[in-house]
Amino acid sequence: HEVLGQPLEVLLPESARAAHHRHLDAFAVSPQAARRMGERRDIHGRRADGSLFDAEASISHVAIDGRTYFAAILRDVSEAREATRALARSEARFRELAASAPVGIFQCDAGGLCDYVNERWCAMAGMTPAEAAGAGWMRAVHPVDRLRVLQAWTAVVEGRGSYDLRHRFLRPDGSESWVMARAVRSHDGDGGFLGTVTDVTESHEQSLALERAKADAEAAARAKSLFLANMSHEIRTPLNAVIGMTTLLLDTPMSEDQRDFARTIRASGESLLEIINDILDYSKADVGKLEIEQQVFDLRRCVEDSLDLVAPRALEKRLNLAYLIEDGTPETLVGDATRIRQILVNLLSNAVKFTHQGEVFVSVDSEPVDAHTRRIRFSVQDSGIGIATEHVPRLFQSFTQVDASTTRKYGGTGLGLAIT
Repeated sequence: HEVLGQPLEVLLPESARAAHHRHLDAFAVSPQAARRMGERRDIHGRRADGSLFDAEASISHVAIDGRTYFAAILRDVSEAREATRALARSEARFRELAASAPVGIFQCDAGGLCDYVNERWCAMAGMTPAEAAGAGWMRAVHPVDRLRVLQAWTAVVEGRGSYDLRHRFLRPDGSESWVMARAVRSHDGDGGFLGTVTDVTESHEQSLALERAKADAEAAARAKSLFLANMSHEIRTPLNAVIGMTTLLLDTPMSEDQRDFARTIRASGESLLEIINDILDYSKADVGKLEIEQQVFDLRRCVEDSLDLVAPRALEKRLNLAYLIEDGTPETLVGDATRIRQILVNLLSNAVKFTHQGEVFVSVDSEPVDAHTRRIRFSVQDSGIGIATEHVPRLFQSFTQVDASTTRKYGGTGLGLAIT
């Protein structure tokens, strides 16, 4: 009742009324001319409260009893129009972000053919968007890396993997750059791909420089260790001669002062030989020159020999030395008895060195690995000064002891446990 009998323009915003009148006049004069103008129009509708909405108007002629009427159908398309505008805004935002992004951005269809690259990608690859379109972007990849990149890209397009790899770009001017390329399947429903390309040339070169420096340092360390390992005989032989000749000298007539001097020389020589042996063994192990023998040996004798070597020092400190080989542990074995003895002596020497009263105890047990092999476990326990829990990780580091004060008080190179 509010509309009937009123001009149709009451349903239109004031800004659209002049165009509405022109359109109606065209219909009245010539329906054919009006049809040429288009019978479906996009307009704004006006609600009773004055608010506007997007509408689609379809107008046609209807003849009734010799009179011509206009039949108009209006459809509210506000939601669809707003969705279209939101999509346009989103796309414009994406284009703006992509254009200003510090990384290369590319977009491909479901078949892996490129349909968009941003300016940064073009600058990195030395190509225009038109040159990168379709499969053209592959020409930017360095020929050496092209097969690898193509295989990775084919796999991701076929759904057989992810595209995340480092390769080189080769620009038309011959300059190269390292890039990290990544791509994921987009969520817009068309099955396409969205990816980025980041220039990592600087970090790649830094990484290579670090690797070269590390390799050079390791090579230098190996050369030093190899030199020491090869000098083993030349260093030990004269020192053994000094110790041997001093021992012979002690068997000859001499004054008490001369005997003290000779004992000091022999003790110092033996200490020096022990240090040199540690250094040479460590050097051998460091360069892979330490050979492990496989010989039949007696386990009980190996343990007793090790205890015999530290017994004099333990006797001086009035320490008890004891060992136990658990039942079921085979005593005839195949292995390197010399190295096992060296390990035990290192552990026992440490135990005796840092124990002032009580005992040092060795236990040995075993467990089968297979029909022909057993794992033998040696445990050395003492009643000495102990080690703080936070210092335990430092135990097996070369040239390192628990703290500096122990080095000054007890001596040692800090190599025994590293060799062990």
